[in-house]
Amino acid sequence: PLARKSVDIPVAKETFGCEGDVLPDPVCSSLGSSEDLLDHDPRAASPVVVPPPAPKQQVSAWTLCEKAFAGDLPGLRALFAKGHDMSVCDYDQRTALHLAAAGGHLDIVKFLLEEADCPMFRDRFGHLPMYDAERNSHTAVHQYLQDVLRRRQQPMPAEEEEDSNHKVEAWTLCDKAFTGDLAGLRVLYTRGQNMAIGDYDQRTALHLAAAAGHMPIVQFLVEEVGCPIQRDRFGGLPHHDADKNGHASVSEYLINAARRQGVELGDDRRRGMDAWTLCELACAGDLLGLRQMHAEGQDLAVCDYDQRTPLHLAAAAGHLAIVQFLMEEAGCTPEQDRFGYLPIHDAQRNGHQQVQEYLQAA
Repeated sequence: PLARKSVDIPVAKETFGCEGDVLPDPVCSSLGSSEDLLDHDPRAASPVVVPPPAPKQQVSAWTLCEKAFAGDLPGLRALFAKGHDMSVCDYDQRTALHLAAAGGHLDIVKFLLEEADCPMFRDRFGHLPMYDAERNSHTAVHQYLQDVLRRRQQPMPAEEEEDSNHKVEAWTLCDKAFTGDLAGLRVLYTRGQNMAIGDYDQRTALHLAAAAGHMPIVQFLVEEVGCPIQRDRFGGLPHHDADKNGHASVSEYLINAARRQGVELGDDRRRGMDAWTLCELACAGDLLGLRQMHAEGQDLAVCDYDQRTPLHLAAAAGHLAIVQFLMEEAGCTPEQDRFGYLPIHDAQRNGHQQVQEYLQAA
Protein backbone atom coordinates (compact mmCIF):
# COMPACT_ATOMS: atom_id res chain seq x y z
CA PRO A 1 0.00 0.00 0.00
CA LEU A 2 1.07 3.57 -0.65
CA ALA A 3 2.15 5.74 2.25
CA ARG A 4 -0.11 8.61 3.03
CA LYS A 5 1.11 11.91 1.75
CA SER A 6 2.07 14.34 4.52
CA VAL A 7 0.59 17.79 4.53
CA ASP A 8 2.23 20.80 6.18
CA ILE A 9 -0.21 22.16 8.71
CA PRO A 10 0.61 25.46 10.43
CA VAL A 11 0.67 24.99 14.19
CA ALA A 12 -0.05 27.88 16.55
CA LYS A 13 2.51 28.19 19.34
CA GLU A 14 -0.11 28.65 22.01
CA THR A 15 -1.82 25.39 21.02
CA PHE A 16 0.98 23.20 22.29
CA GLY A 17 2.29 25.37 25.09
CA CYS A 18 5.84 25.33 26.29
CA GLU A 19 8.88 26.42 24.35
CA GLY A 20 11.17 23.51 23.56
CA ASP A 21 8.26 21.01 23.34
CA VAL A 22 8.21 18.53 20.48
CA LEU A 23 5.00 19.14 18.58
CA PRO A 24 2.94 16.17 17.29
CA ASP A 25 3.42 15.06 13.72
CA PRO A 26 0.22 16.23 12.02
CA VAL A 27 0.16 13.05 9.91
CA CYS A 28 0.61 10.68 12.84
CA SER A 29 -2.06 12.46 14.83
CA SER A 30 -4.51 11.86 12.01
CA LEU A 31 -3.88 8.09 11.87
CA GLY A 32 -6.29 6.10 13.94
CA SER A 33 -5.02 2.50 14.14
CA SER A 34 -1.79 0.54 14.36
CA GLU A 35 -2.50 -0.81 10.89
CA ASP A 36 -2.54 2.72 9.57
CA LEU A 37 0.77 3.40 11.27
CA LEU A 38 2.37 0.63 9.23
CA ASP A 39 1.41 2.55 6.12
CA HIS A 40 3.12 5.74 7.33
CA ASP A 41 6.45 6.75 5.81
CA PRO A 42 8.54 8.28 8.65
CA ARG A 43 10.45 10.36 6.11
CA ALA A 44 7.30 12.15 5.08
CA ALA A 45 7.24 14.45 8.13
CA SER A 46 9.60 15.30 10.99
CA PRO A 47 8.93 16.64 14.50
CA VAL A 48 8.66 20.41 14.82
CA VAL A 49 10.75 21.89 17.67
CA VAL A 50 10.17 25.36 19.10
CA PRO A 51 13.67 26.72 19.91
CA PRO A 52 14.21 28.08 23.43
CA PRO A 53 14.69 31.83 23.73
CA ALA A 54 18.20 33.30 23.71
CA PRO A 55 19.59 33.78 27.21
CA LYS A 56 19.02 37.22 28.63
CA GLN A 57 22.02 39.47 29.07
CA GLN A 58 23.22 39.96 32.64
CA VAL A 59 22.37 43.38 34.01
CA SER A 60 25.40 45.63 34.38
CA ALA A 61 27.13 46.18 37.71
CA TRP A 62 26.66 49.91 37.18
CA THR A 63 22.87 49.47 37.12
CA LEU A 64 22.92 47.43 40.33
CA CYS A 65 25.18 49.93 42.08
CA GLU A 66 22.98 52.84 40.98
CA LYS A 67 19.84 51.17 42.32
CA ALA A 68 21.56 50.18 45.56
CA PHE A 69 22.85 53.68 46.23
CA ALA A 70 19.48 55.24 45.35
CA GLY A 71 17.65 52.90 47.74
CA ASP A 72 15.63 51.17 45.01
CA LEU A 73 14.86 47.90 46.82
CA PRO A 74 11.84 47.00 44.60
CA GLY A 75 14.00 47.41 41.50
CA LEU A 76 16.70 45.16 42.93
CA ARG A 77 14.13 42.55 43.97
CA ALA A 78 12.69 42.54 40.45
CA LEU A 79 16.12 41.94 38.92
CA PHE A 80 16.90 39.21 41.45
CA ALA A 81 13.59 37.49 40.65
CA LYS A 82 14.65 37.38 37.00
CA GLY A 83 17.82 35.50 37.91
CA HIS A 84 20.36 38.30 37.75
CA ASP A 85 23.57 37.92 39.73
CA MET A 86 23.49 40.59 42.43
CA SER A 87 27.18 40.29 43.34
CA VAL A 88 28.74 41.46 40.06
CA CYS A 89 31.26 44.27 40.44
CA ASP A 90 32.27 47.29 38.38
CA TYR A 91 35.75 48.25 37.13
CA ASP A 92 36.76 49.21 40.68
CA GLN A 93 35.41 45.93 42.10
CA ARG A 94 32.62 47.90 43.73
CA THR A 95 29.41 45.94 44.26
CA ALA A 96 25.80 46.82 45.04
CA LEU A 97 26.59 45.89 48.64
CA HIS A 98 29.32 48.54 48.84
CA LEU A 99 26.96 51.20 47.49
CA ALA A 100 24.02 50.18 49.67
CA ALA A 101 26.31 50.47 52.70
CA ALA A 102 27.60 53.84 51.50
CA GLY A 103 24.01 55.08 51.14
CA GLY A 104 22.98 53.75 54.55
CA HIS A 105 20.21 51.54 53.14
CA LEU A 106 20.00 48.83 55.80
CA ASP A 107 17.02 47.13 54.13
CA ILE A 108 18.97 46.68 50.89
CA VAL A 109 22.07 45.50 52.74
CA LYS A 110 19.97 42.85 54.50
CA PHE A 111 18.30 41.81 51.24
CA LEU A 112 21.64 41.40 49.46
CA LEU A 113 23.18 39.37 52.28
CA GLU A 114 20.22 37.34 53.55
CA GLU A 115 18.14 36.76 50.43
CA ALA A 116 20.56 37.20 47.52
CA ASP A 117 23.38 35.59 49.54
CA CYS A 118 26.00 38.03 48.24
CA PRO A 119 29.56 37.54 49.48
CA MET A 120 31.51 40.42 50.99
CA PHE A 121 34.21 41.41 48.53
CA ARG A 122 36.98 43.96 48.90
CA ASP A 123 36.97 46.68 46.26
CA ARG A 124 39.97 47.82 44.25
CA PHE A 125 41.11 49.96 47.18
CA GLY A 126 41.01 47.02 49.61
CA HIS A 127 37.82 48.06 51.40
CA LEU A 128 34.90 45.95 52.59
CA PRO A 129 31.32 47.34 52.55
CA MET A 130 31.56 48.07 56.29
CA TYR A 131 34.19 50.70 55.49
CA ASP A 132 31.68 52.56 53.30
CA ALA A 133 29.12 52.46 56.10
CA GLU A 134 31.59 53.78 58.67
CA ARG A 135 33.00 56.46 56.40
CA ASN A 136 29.51 57.82 55.79
CA SER A 137 28.47 57.57 59.47
CA HIS A 138 25.84 54.85 59.01
CA THR A 139 26.28 53.25 62.42
CA ALA A 140 23.41 50.74 62.18
CA VAL A 141 24.63 49.42 58.82
CA HIS A 142 28.20 49.21 60.08
CA GLN A 143 27.12 47.26 63.18
CA TYR A 144 24.96 44.89 61.12
CA LEU A 145 27.84 44.14 58.74
CA GLN A 146 30.12 43.42 61.68
CA ASP A 147 27.54 40.99 63.06
CA VAL A 148 27.29 39.25 59.68
CA LEU A 149 31.04 38.77 59.58
CA ARG A 150 30.90 37.18 63.03
CA ARG A 151 28.00 34.89 62.07
CA ARG A 152 29.85 33.77 58.97
CA GLN A 153 32.90 33.14 61.15
CA GLN A 154 35.01 35.36 58.95
CA PRO A 155 37.95 37.02 60.71
CA MET A 156 37.17 40.56 61.74
CA PRO A 157 39.38 42.84 59.64
CA ALA A 158 41.22 44.66 62.39
CA GLU A 159 43.41 46.27 59.79
CA GLU A 160 40.23 47.51 58.09
CA GLU A 161 39.21 49.36 61.24
CA GLU A 162 42.58 51.03 61.55
CA ASP A 163 42.77 51.79 57.85
CA SER A 164 39.22 53.13 57.88
CA ASN A 165 39.98 55.74 60.52
CA HIS A 166 43.16 56.63 58.69
CA LYS A 167 41.42 57.12 55.36
CA VAL A 168 38.49 59.06 56.77
CA GLU A 169 40.92 61.58 58.20
CA ALA A 170 42.84 61.77 54.93
CA TRP A 171 39.64 62.46 53.01
CA THR A 172 38.62 65.13 55.52
CA LEU A 173 42.00 66.83 55.32
CA CYS A 174 41.98 66.85 51.52
CA ASP A 175 38.46 68.27 51.48
CA LYS A 176 39.34 71.08 53.87
CA ALA A 177 42.53 71.86 51.97
CA PHE A 178 40.73 72.06 48.64
CA THR A 179 37.92 74.28 49.97
CA GLY A 180 40.38 76.65 51.69
CA ASP A 181 39.39 75.83 55.28
CA LEU A 182 42.62 76.90 56.98
CA ALA A 183 40.90 77.37 60.36
CA GLY A 184 39.56 73.81 60.27
CA LEU A 185 42.98 72.42 59.41
CA ARG A 186 44.56 74.34 62.29
CA VAL A 187 42.03 72.88 64.72
CA LEU A 188 42.79 69.34 63.58
CA TYR A 189 46.53 69.99 63.82
CA THR A 190 46.25 71.26 67.40
CA ARG A 191 44.47 68.00 68.29
CA GLY A 192 47.48 66.01 67.18
CA GLN A 193 46.22 65.04 63.73
CA ASN A 194 48.80 63.77 61.25
CA MET A 195 48.47 66.26 58.39
CA ALA A 196 50.65 64.34 55.92
CA ILE A 197 48.53 61.21 55.45
CA GLY A 198 47.32 60.35 51.97
CA ASP A 199 44.10 58.88 50.64
CA TYR A 200 43.87 55.67 48.57
CA ASP A 201 45.66 57.49 45.72
CA GLN A 202 48.33 58.82 48.12
CA ARG A 203 46.95 62.30 47.53
CA THR A 204 47.59 64.58 50.49
CA ALA A 205 46.16 67.86 51.76
CA LEU A 206 49.21 69.55 50.23
CA HIS A 207 48.33 68.21 46.76
CA LEU A 208 44.77 69.53 47.06
CA ALA A 209 45.75 72.91 48.48
CA ALA A 210 48.19 73.33 45.58
CA ALA A 211 45.53 72.29 43.04
CA ALA A 212 43.17 74.97 44.35
CA GLY A 213 45.90 77.62 44.67
CA HIS A 214 45.49 78.22 48.42
CA MET A 215 48.92 79.67 49.22
CA PRO A 216 48.21 80.28 52.96
CA ILE A 217 47.31 76.60 53.42
CA VAL A 218 50.33 75.46 51.41
CA GLN A 219 52.61 77.62 53.57
CA PHE A 220 50.92 76.39 56.76
CA LEU A 221 51.40 72.75 55.80
CA VAL A 222 55.02 73.21 54.71
CA GLU A 223 56.32 75.73 57.26
CA GLU A 224 54.29 75.18 60.43
CA VAL A 225 53.34 71.54 60.16
CA GLY A 226 56.47 70.43 58.34
CA CYS A 227 54.66 68.16 55.87
CA PRO A 228 57.03 66.31 53.55
CA ILE A 229 56.58 66.88 49.84
CA GLN A 230 55.75 63.44 48.46
CA ARG A 231 54.46 61.85 45.30
CA ASP A 232 50.94 60.56 44.82
CA ARG A 233 50.08 57.20 43.30
CA PHE A 234 50.54 58.61 39.79
CA GLY A 235 53.99 60.01 40.52
CA GLY A 236 52.75 63.58 40.82
CA LEU A 237 54.19 66.14 43.23
CA PRO A 238 52.10 69.01 44.65
CA HIS A 239 53.68 71.56 42.31
CA HIS A 240 52.34 69.57 39.34
CA ASP A 241 48.82 70.25 40.62
CA ALA A 242 49.62 73.94 40.91
CA ASP A 243 51.09 73.97 37.39
CA LYS A 244 48.10 72.26 35.80
CA ASN A 245 45.68 74.71 37.37
CA GLY A 246 47.66 77.85 36.55
CA HIS A 247 48.86 78.74 40.07
CA ALA A 248 52.38 79.85 39.16
CA SER A 249 53.33 81.40 42.51
CA VAL A 250 52.22 78.30 44.43
CA SER A 251 54.16 76.10 42.02
CA GLU A 252 57.34 78.14 42.40
CA TYR A 253 57.03 78.12 46.19
CA LEU A 254 56.61 74.33 46.25
CA ILE A 255 59.54 73.74 43.91
CA ASN A 256 61.81 75.73 46.23
CA ALA A 257 60.41 73.88 49.26
CA ALA A 258 61.00 70.53 47.55
CA ARG A 259 64.61 71.45 46.85
CA ARG A 260 65.12 72.44 50.49
CA GLN A 261 63.74 69.04 51.52
CA GLY A 262 66.08 67.30 49.10
CA VAL A 263 63.31 65.99 46.85
CA GLU A 264 64.65 64.83 43.49
CA LEU A 265 62.83 66.84 40.84
CA GLY A 266 64.81 66.12 37.68
CA ASP A 267 62.75 67.35 34.73
CA ASP A 268 59.47 66.34 36.39
CA ARG A 269 58.07 69.82 36.13
CA ARG A 270 58.53 70.00 32.38
CA ARG A 271 57.16 66.49 31.82
CA GLY A 272 54.14 67.14 34.00
CA MET A 273 53.30 70.42 32.30
CA ASP A 274 53.91 69.04 28.83
CA ALA A 275 51.63 66.04 29.29
CA TRP A 276 48.76 68.24 30.38
CA THR A 277 49.47 70.82 27.66
CA LEU A 278 49.71 68.18 24.94
CA CYS A 279 46.44 66.58 25.99
CA GLU A 280 44.79 70.00 25.93
CA LEU A 281 46.11 70.67 22.41
CA ALA A 282 45.00 67.26 21.18
CA CYS A 283 41.51 67.64 22.63
CA ALA A 284 41.15 71.14 21.15
CA GLY A 285 42.24 69.95 17.69
CA ASP A 286 45.38 72.12 17.60
CA LEU A 287 47.40 70.15 15.06
CA LEU A 288 49.67 73.13 14.33
CA GLY A 289 50.63 73.45 18.00
CA LEU A 290 51.39 69.75 18.26
CA ARG A 291 53.52 69.86 15.11
CA GLN A 292 55.50 72.76 16.53
CA MET A 293 56.19 70.96 19.81
CA HIS A 294 57.17 67.81 17.91
CA ALA A 295 59.58 69.86 15.78
CA GLU A 296 61.17 71.18 18.98
CA GLY A 297 61.90 67.62 20.07
CA GLN A 298 59.01 67.20 22.49
CA ASP A 299 57.97 63.62 23.28
CA LEU A 300 54.29 63.44 22.28
CA ALA A 301 53.71 60.10 24.01
CA VAL A 302 53.88 61.48 27.56
CA CYS A 303 50.90 60.76 29.80
CA ASP A 304 49.13 62.58 32.61
CA TYR A 305 48.35 61.34 36.13
CA ASP A 306 45.69 58.98 34.72
CA GLN A 307 48.07 57.65 32.06
CA ARG A 308 46.00 59.49 29.46
CA THR A 309 47.96 60.50 26.37
CA PRO A 310 47.34 63.03 23.58
CA LEU A 311 46.32 60.05 21.44
CA HIS A 312 43.52 59.22 23.90
CA LEU A 313 42.25 62.80 23.83
CA ALA A 314 42.48 63.19 20.06
CA ALA A 315 40.49 59.96 19.64
CA ALA A 316 37.93 61.06 22.22
CA ALA A 317 37.37 64.34 20.37
CA GLY A 318 37.28 62.70 16.93
CA HIS A 319 40.29 64.54 15.47
CA LEU A 320 41.35 62.02 12.82
CA ALA A 321 44.12 64.23 11.41
CA ILE A 322 45.77 64.48 14.83
CA VAL A 323 45.41 60.75 15.46
CA GLN A 324 47.10 60.06 12.12
CA PHE A 325 49.86 62.59 12.84
CA LEU A 326 50.58 61.14 16.29
CA MET A 327 50.79 57.58 15.02
CA GLU A 328 52.38 58.04 11.59
CA GLU A 329 54.74 60.97 12.15
CA ALA A 330 55.30 61.20 15.90
CA GLY A 331 55.56 57.42 16.34
CA CYS A 332 53.03 57.19 19.18
CA THR A 333 51.54 53.80 19.95
CA PRO A 334 48.17 53.12 21.64
CA GLU A 335 48.62 52.54 25.38
CA GLN A 336 46.13 51.75 28.12
CA ASP A 337 45.20 54.51 30.54
CA ARG A 338 44.73 54.03 34.28
CA PHE A 339 41.25 52.63 33.67
CA GLY A 340 42.41 50.10 31.09
CA TYR A 341 41.08 52.01 28.07
CA LEU A 342 42.87 52.31 24.73
CA PRO A 343 42.35 55.28 22.38
CA ILE A 344 40.02 53.16 20.25
CA HIS A 345 37.69 52.86 23.25
CA ASP A 346 37.51 56.66 23.47
CA ALA A 347 36.63 56.89 19.78
CA GLN A 348 34.00 54.17 20.10
CA ARG A 349 32.47 55.63 23.26
CA ASN A 350 32.10 59.05 21.62
CA GLY A 351 30.78 57.78 18.29
CA HIS A 352 33.74 58.70 16.07
CA GLN A 353 33.47 55.94 13.47
CA GLN A 354 36.30 57.09 11.18
CA VAL A 355 38.78 57.32 14.03
CA GLN A 356 37.68 53.93 15.32
CA GLU A 357 38.15 52.31 11.91
CA TYR A 358 41.57 53.90 11.50
CA LEU A 359 42.75 52.66 14.90
CA GLN A 360 41.39 49.19 14.19
CA ALA A 361 43.39 49.03 10.97
CA ALA A 362 46.56 50.51 12.46
